[in-house]
Amino acid sequence: MWVRTRTAIGYALLVAGVADVLLPIVPGTPFLIAAVAVLGSDHPVIRPWKERIERLMKKTRKLKETD
Repeated sequence: MWVRTRTAIGYALLVAGVADVLLPIVPGTPFLIAAVAVLGSDHPVIRPWKERIERLMKKTRKLKETD
């Protein structure tokens, strides 16, 4: 029961974050961070984004090392 509730809250926060990014009423970043915190980094929705961010961070580190 708790897993379903946590997932529903996480999706609600994710939708609110995306809506707030598109509509400049409230900053969407806090909602997106809360959604990741509630859903967890191993959730199927979050995992691809996490992997993409990790790849970008590795590229950035390599570029900084070559400078």
